[in-house]
Amino acid sequence: MYGVIFTRQSNHFSFTIEGFLREGIRLEVVNPTSNLRENDVIYTSSVFLFQGVLSPVDINIIKLIRLLKPTSCIVLLDPEETNDSEYVDLMVTRPFSYPYLSVMIQKHICERREERKGDTLKMGLMTLHIYTRILATGSHEIILRNKEFELVRYFFLNPGRIVTRSDLLESVWDRSSTISTNTIDVHISRLRRKLKECHVEELLRTVPCLGYQWLVGVTS
Repeated sequence: MYGVIFTRQSNHFSFTIEGFLREGIRLEVVNPTSNLRENDVIYTSSVFLFQGVLSPVDINIIKLIRLLKPTSCIVLLDPEETNDSEYVDLMVTRPFSYPYLSVMIQKHICERREERKGDTLKMGLMTLHIYTRILATGSHEIILRNKEFELVRYFFLNPGRIVTRSDLLESVWDRSSTISTNTIDVHISRLRRKLKECHVEELLRTVPCLGYQWLVGVTS
């Protein structure tokens, strides 16, 4: 299992990192001011740790985590404000037992996953499983990577509509992102290759000079 410690003082957490590692949780130290939307750390992690009092930046990060990884576990170490409890799943004061905390984290994650196991989006004969990031049609299933999943989800929420590259840049990436439209085209091409495995690649249509259109909402 992978996790993150959000802090500007990475040298203060070596003992914590070692303690969690012994329980099978590998932690990465991340500066809270970094561009998290351009970093896969939220998508690849299940545990998110903060310390002390939550700052406005920390709270915004937690809101982003709740949006992108609703089945994760957010932990506040050495809490200084009881009001912060509304933002986190577990509050832990030292000294604490790493084996016990690891069990509590995994218990919470399992419970959240069970609650959300049925979350899906449907369009025509296709089903997008939100938690597992699997796109299914008939007996075929595709496991989607981060941006592939976000692209498909956006198309599912906009069936039949012509979606411009600017739409995708603002909704799937970030309007302040410096990526080029060519990057979007590259991700679309990768997605098409996966759709071909299910023989539905023709459903994602390129609209010359405009963008893309998912046809399943129109034809089914």
